[in-house]
Amino acid sequence: MSGEIKRRDLLAGVLSAGIAGLGVSCGSAEQNGGDGQLSDRGHETGAGRIDLSAIPSPILLRGDAKTAYRDPAAVYHDGVFWLYYSYVLHEDDGKSFNYTAWSKSSDLVHWSEPKIFTPRDASLNFCAPGNIVRHGGEWVLCLQTYPRPDFQKFGTGDARCWIRRSSDLENWSEPEMLMLGGPDMSLCPAWAA
Repeated sequence: MSGEIKRRDLLAGVLSAGIAGLGVSCGSAEQNGGDGQLSDRGHETGAGRIDLSAIPSPILLRGDAKTAYRDPAAVYHDGVFWLYYSYVLHEDDGKSFNYTAWSKSSDLVHWSEPKIFTPRDASLNFCAPGNIVRHGGEWVLCLQTYPRPDFQKFGTGDARCWIRRSSDLENWSEPEMLMLGGPDMSLCPAWAA
């Protein structure tokens, strides 16, 4: 098993959103205290200039035979890059589990160790973090489940979308299932409760 998160994946999400002026996850250039401009020398942020040439490799997190990093989602806030990702571990008991984890960095070179914030549960297998948005004074992260309760190769039809909430991007609420509806959606009786 191998998987890696490359610098371009992170930069494409974080820096292009800020440069485009979207400001949803990165904040505006005014909020960040910089001009929001990317140059060959780096990117201006509230914490100073990020020197992109100091990053030794395009690979931020490298997997191996037991670990894979996938599906990166990132946000820049208060001088810190927060990277959320699927963290797939082939564990000592021979079983593979999907988790969602985060790492953080202030310089895009030095990253914290992965912090898993979803349970070890093959009937859920939280993974694939999506958008991270600021809403109503809190951060909201979208993610999904990829259930493989019998450790089959592919997930079951019980995959669902979820959100988690945080005030600080580090500590997250319990998952809340998104109740999606529409003409072709049938609800499981357990969801109706």
